[in-house]
Amino acid sequence: MDRKRFRRVAFAVAVAVICGLATAFWRLARTNVVDDAVMLGGGVFVAAFTVTFMAVTYVHPE
Repeated sequence: MDRKRFRRVAFAVAVAVICGLATAFWRLARTNVVDDAVMLGGGVFVAAFTVTFMAVTYVHPE
């Protein structure tokens, strides 16, 4: 894997982790239910990773 592609994948993972954690902590603060927070945070992580990876791949196809 070349350096540019690795940076793009790392960026996609970083954005997804930040979004997932922010959502999980927000949900935990609002409901105090850990299971709901983890479930919602995981779903947001998957969605954010998918959207970011598709956008990065579409903008810079190789």
